[in-house]
Amino acid sequence: MALNKNLSANYLGKTITINGAYMKISRIEGTKSNVLLVVSAQTEKDGELIWEKGFAFDPLSQEANIFASGYGHLKTLPEFAGAVDC
Repeated sequence: MALNKNLSANYLGKTITINGAYMKISRIEGTKSNVLLVVSAQTEKDGELIWEKGFAFDPLSQEANIFASGYGHLKTLPEFAGAVDC
């Protein structure tokens, strides 16, 4: 499972748009009560890394499958608005 979305970023004073960025949970760190989802965003075309960020997550309030609930949580965040499953 992963997410797909067009991303925009400011770089050297210019706005760059990356169409069809592929975002996936690359690591999960923490304990059963406090988890950090580490997400990697890559270009869909050649797999070049765009960014890697961590997002806090409370797994106790979610379903048992940590990846499914993690992606569900990510889609509630502004950074992932409009992202679709892929």
